[in-house]
Amino acid sequence: MLSKFVNVKYLRSTKDFMTGLRNTRPKSIFKVLTEARSSAVISKLHQKDPCVAAGGGFKSRHDIKYQPYEAPCPEDHDAKNMRLKRPMSPHLTIYGPTLTAMTSIAQRISGIMLVGYYSLLAAGALLLTDGIDTYISLIQGLNLSETMVICIKFIIAFTFWYHYMNGLRFCIWNLAKMLDLKTVYLTGYLALGAAIATSAALAVMT
Repeated sequence: MLSKFVNVKYLRSTKDFMTGLRNTRPKSIFKVLTEARSSAVISKLHQKDPCVAAGGGFKSRHDIKYQPYEAPCPEDHDAKNMRLKRPMSPHLTIYGPTLTAMTSIAQRISGIMLVGYYSLLAAGALLLTDGIDTYISLIQGLNLSETMVICIKFIIAFTFWYHYMNGLRFCIWNLAKMLDLKTVYLTGYLALGAAIATSAALAVMT
């Protein structure tokens, strides 16, 4: 009775299927529906998948293999990037220099130079026995040209004034102001021009 009415392959119509259900014991109705659904799925796979139809049996398109979990080897971020051959970030061979990047880099370099100046002055004040006049006379005894003296004074002054002027831009950005790209470039040029003008004036005047 089950083989006659359960397998969908031999069903002629919905009427035959319902007739088979009425002739089946109530306890077997769930089994009948389950087997009918499985037969319908297999029949559709035979029609759609030529590989399954040629094999004559049900076969999954994807081979699923289960393996026990293995913990990955510990690897830091830099080692992973080197293993995967990822480029540096930012990739210096791709991105060209921009004003925003150069002013940011110069701001850090000028800060390091200022720390060096102040450290030398502090160490000299603590360790050297002679007064400042002695060392000024020593520098004057080198007989440097006026142009060389102006250049040295300009470099020292420019380091301070550039760091100061560019630092004002960072303070304004911390207030969430002037953050559009056009204004960022404008303030960059203004800070650079103000630092050059002020440093040149101090180098010539003193």
